[in-house]
Amino acid sequence: MSNFISIILNRFDEHMLDVIKGTFQSFVMRVLGAALGFAVSISIGRLLGVEDAGVYFLALSVAAIATAFGKLGFDFTSVRFIAALNYKKDMGGIRGIYTSINNAVLVSSIIVGVIICTFALWIMEETLLKQELIVPLILVGICITPLSLLTIQANALRGLRKIPESEWFKTGFIPFVTLLFLIPFTNWWGVNGAVAAYALSTIIVFLAVASYWAHCLKGHSGNYKPVSKAELFASSWPSLVVTISAVVITQTPFIFLSLWGSNQDLGLYGAANRISALLLFPLMAAISILAPKFSMLFHSDEHVSLEQMAQRSSILLTAIGLPLVVIVFFCSEWILSFFGEGFILGVDVLHILLIGAFLNMATGAIGELLMMTGNEKSARNAHIIAALIVISGCIIFIPLYGLVGAAWSVNLGIIIQNLLMIFMVKKQLNFWPLGIGIK
Repeated sequence: MSNFISIILNRFDEHMLDVIKGTFQSFVMRVLGAALGFAVSISIGRLLGVEDAGVYFLALSVAAIATAFGKLGFDFTSVRFIAALNYKKDMGGIRGIYTSINNAVLVSSIIVGVIICTFALWIMEETLLKQELIVPLILVGICITPLSLLTIQANALRGLRKIPESEWFKTGFIPFVTLLFLIPFTNWWGVNGAVAAYALSTIIVFLAVASYWAHCLKGHSGNYKPVSKAELFASSWPSLVVTISAVVITQTPFIFLSLWGSNQDLGLYGAANRISALLLFPLMAAISILAPKFSMLFHSDEHVSLEQMAQRSSILLTAIGLPLVVIVFFCSEWILSFFGEGFILGVDVLHILLIGAFLNMATGAIGELLMMTGNEKSARNAHIIAALIVISGCIIFIPLYGLVGAAWSVNLGIIIQNLLMIFMVKKQLNFWPLGIGIK
């Protein structure tokens, strides 16, 4: 057995072995984070029931969309620039990048949060959303700034190759803190208390990750180096569109279901969506190490290694994703029952969303490959087209088919997006990113 493992490992170069090692570390943290996040979702279902859980899921959907605007696209840009500077051991440059990005995100996220808080009542009246969303939306507005900043700073740790720490701050710490406050806050204030527990957790985690970054910067020499704001924003604007489009693809069904569906529909879709998203943690774990590796290899002109890494990681993720999807497909009702008996009605929606989850796994970190190699505009265009398809699909199919129409709209967007990016990689980088022998 050991000889077999040695033969397999010898087929990978040092970069791919580093990816496997980093992916395993990230995978462990992702599993922990996924377990904690799933525990929060189950607790929400059990404590609130299907309808109030729908309000909670919609509030977090608004938070995800607003945070995408607040981050200004710097979550990808920070990884790209810091990874390149860290490879050169340029700590002064890292200080400059870190400071400039955080200042910009601080301003933008405050503006977004104030807009949400100030116009919450107006939003309720003009968009015909449920009146019970007023308080949750105000709480969401409060947490936009800490959520935006902690996401940027956690992502930036990937550039320093601090993968486990990055994953913990991004995926594990927030649900962990939320669980601590969820039961007492929910018993005290219902669904508003559940959203308040989430908002409080974002503030606590932001303070923690900011303190960790201060520790990282303090431990290294290197004076602050000013950076070109034009260069940063030239990279971040396409990434901003990518981020917003990606959020639109996943969160648009919540918005339209709130208009044309019931709170029960929101709860059923939210539970199914969280289970299908749970299957993506191997991909997210791989992205944490692959994104900075892509940047390093591209800027070091190691194009053969870049091609091999993209293709082999795609094969690895497909091998991991397929059995996970099959298991969840055949155990769907049992898994949904953890949220409560009423959530079993969402089994058909879950089956449809599993298709999109597997497609994302099989194509690998294709979006990050484009963005880490200076092809942000190509990734942007693919995401815009996919987002428009999802929006159009929701407008057409949700009134006709309800939850099933929402799920198929998302899948259609995912299929088109990934196909476009596959051909964009071939055009821009001159290789196929899927390890299926295409030449």
